[in-house]
Amino acid sequence: MDKIYAWLTKKFEHPLSPLFFFFGALLILLAMSNKFDVPFLKNFAIDPGFRSTAIFIGVACFVLSIILYYRPPKHSPVTNLASLPPEYKDSMDKRFGELSDNQSSLLHFLQQQTDAHKGILQSRVEREFSYLSKSEVFYRLEHLRLLGFLENQKLEGGAGTLYKVRKSYKGNFSRRPDYGREKLKSVT
Repeated sequence: MDKIYAWLTKKFEHPLSPLFFFFGALLILLAMSNKFDVPFLKNFAIDPGFRSTAIFIGVACFVLSIILYYRPPKHSPVTNLASLPPEYKDSMDKRFGELSDNQSSLLHFLQQQTDAHKGILQSRVEREFSYLSKSEVFYRLEHLRLLGFLENQKLEGGAGTLYKVRKSYKGNFSRRPDYGREKLKSVT
């Protein structure tokens, strides 16, 4: 049963579409025939007075299945905040306060560099933070992006990835009293 459900959701994206299709076909088939021999229901038939109603409902089910198939439900961003990790629900200030020294340094460096440029290549960040491995720099940058501090843009042809501080965070960053002090490491 799980395999059938997995196939249905993969194929149709909305499992009600094939269900309405099957129900509509069954109603139309029953309405058009005099009797229908089903192994567990002998001589199953629709009353002649309800045949037009059965055809109408069958066609409506067909139409509804087509609408559901071609207009699947829109996937909205996570609406259940209970499923998010706690740090994603916190304010930017609280997230900033819980950053590690390396992440604070990266964020400070990107803030300074992206004021003058549209973004900074990941390879340049890796050179600047050569005491960290390339994989750790990538991990830290992506974590900062997921926390909402950075945004990234993949360059065409695999030329690299540009990172920059989000506009929504840039204003808050420069107003912070501890900006560029105590917690942030020097990047020289």
